[in-house]
Amino acid sequence: METYDHLWKELLESLETEVLKKIFKVTKPDSKRRCPIKPIMISSVVKNTLSSKELLSRTALTKNILYKFALVRRMSVNISQTRDKIAQEILKYWNTQGRPGYRLRDHEQRECGKILVRLEESTIVEIWKKLKTCHERDWTLSLLDDIVKSLPSVEWLLQRRCITREMLVSYLVSENNTIDGQPSKDELVRAVLHNISQYN
Repeated sequence: METYDHLWKELLESLETEVLKKIFKVTKPDSKRRCPIKPIMISSVVKNTLSSKELLSRTALTKNILYKFALVRRMSVNISQTRDKIAQEILKYWNTQGRPGYRLRDHEQRECGKILVRLEESTIVEIWKKLKTCHERDWTLSLLDDIVKSLPSVEWLLQRRCITREMLVSYLVSENNTIDGQPSKDELVRAVLHNISQYN
């Protein structure tokens, strides 16, 4: 498997802030906060993007934007080409520049596995179907292991509707964390992310 995060960041960093905001809002529609600073928006977009194709399909990335990005990198493009054709050239370029490896570190994969085992098997299959749009099934792995190795980020998994508050509370309690009051799901997600970061 190859990762493209560094290439996506290169494109996102080249964007005007207003264009980046539009992509951020699409990839994180449930965010009630004002758009954060540019580096945080870029990080969030990368963590919530499944594939290069998905990123390039964002309507905020106009033909002109993609053309200028490709031209600077000396790709075989010209302004008379369609937006789709230019996007295909960028995809081809990215496919030669991908890095081997997984997007999640070993400890992140392990902790995501602990959360996934709390789900019904049918729900695990549904998560896989969502990921399958950009990753072929690795038949050398169990379905659960294949999922954790295909996840774009821990946040992506935790934001799924099937990952309930109760599951997050259960995970945190099993990790010897104290839960005070009735925290929202967003607060629990942040607590889980903090807990996982401690294994780094």
